[in-house]
Formats: sequence, C-alpha cells, structure tokens
Amino acid sequence: MYTYSQKIINSEFIQHFLHGPTIFILLLFFFSRWSFLFVHFRSCWKICFKLIGLAAISGTVTACFYMFFKIVNPQLFPLWLGFFISGFALFSLWYKKDITYSVFTWRKALLLGLVQGIAFLPGISRFALTYVVARWINLSPKKSFEISFVIQWPLLFAAFCKTIVYGVVYNRFQDVLFLCSWQSVIVLLSASVGAFFALGFAQKLLYKKRGFIFSLYLVIPFFLSLFI
Repeated sequence: MYTYSQKIINSEFIQHFLHGPTIFILLLFFFSRWSFLFVHFRSCWKICFKLIGLAAISGTVTACFYMFFKIVNPQLFPLWLGFFISGFALFSLWYKKDITYSVFTWRKALLLGLVQGIAFLPGISRFALTYVVARWINLSPKKSFEISFVIQWPLLFAAFCKTIVYGVVYNRFQDVLFLCSWQSVIVLLSASVGAFFALGFAQKLLYKKRGFIFSLYLVIPFFLSLFI
C-alpha cells in the first residue's frame, strides 16, 4: 500500500505542479534575453511576435502528440530504446560541421514540435532531441539552445495553469499543502539551485560544441534499463 506522499508524487497533478519551479528557473536563467526584448519592445516587436508565432506552431504539434499519448499508452515503448535514441542523437553532434547558420522558420518550428512530441516516449530526452535536431537543421548552438526552451516554456506554463485550475475545481489543497511543507520546500529549492547551475554548465559545453559529451552519461541508464 502506498503512503499519501508516494501517491501524490506519482500523480499527474503533482508532476504538472512542479513545472512552476522550472518556469521560474528558465525566466531567471534567460532574464537578460527576454528583458532586453521587453525593454526594447518598440524596435523588437517583430522578433517577439515571430517567436510567439513559431512557438505556437511547435506547441500545437506537441499538444497533438500529448493528446495522442493520452489514448495510446507510451509506456509500451521500450525504455532502453528511448535512452539509446537520446544517446545516439547527442553523439551525432561529434560529426556536426558548421558551414553557415540558417534562420528559424515555420517549417523548422513544425519539425521541432514534432520532435518535442516524440520526446513523450519513455527514455527520450526532450532537450537533447530538440537541441540536436535544431543543430542538424543548421541553427547555431546559441539559437538551438534558446529555441529548445522557447518552444517548451508555453507548454510548461499551460500545464502549470491547468494544475492550479484543477486544484481549485477538485479541491486538491491537501496535495498543495504537502508541497508547501518545509521538507518539500527545502527539496524544491535545492533542486532548483542545482538545476540552474546545471543549465549553465550545459550551456557552456554546448556553445563550445561539446554536446556529444552528454551522450556518455546515458550509457549507464541504457544498460540498466536492459534489465528492467
């Protein structure tokens, strides 16, 4: 029999609620980028609306996958295969040679939305797959890194808002109170700080075109998943 904490940790409600700290971390990490666009909105409004439109295209495609996987259980997909795909994708960056960089278009947004939807399958890293595909369609390392989170942020925000509404409608206040306990707050704060610095470390490696190194850490979970 599960304890109450085990039940809610495994629930979709709590998983979506935890998108809240992720949203905050991304806003803080990319503060200089989005604040610049906000302050200089008069001269950057075209860029802002372009990003919003392209993120909407990607998000719509990803949302279709989300609804599809609500019907078809993605857990039937082999975990080891998901780890293999993520590792193989990251390792492929070793062979990526840049000649010229391209711009982010609606076709690329559509493709990245498709890739992001595939990442709902177990073992597949959403960030790894979207970043790698962005690089292979000739987006720069910086643009690939930023766009990977731009197309994810609206989905995180929507899932978090859905959780808030769901909590009010179905009176899930007991779950929220559990997350507001001092033990949970300490864990969330520690994880958030760790995630912030891990994001910075990943950014440095990717900007130096050393992203293939991350494929090494997937070797252990790949072999472990073969026995699960």
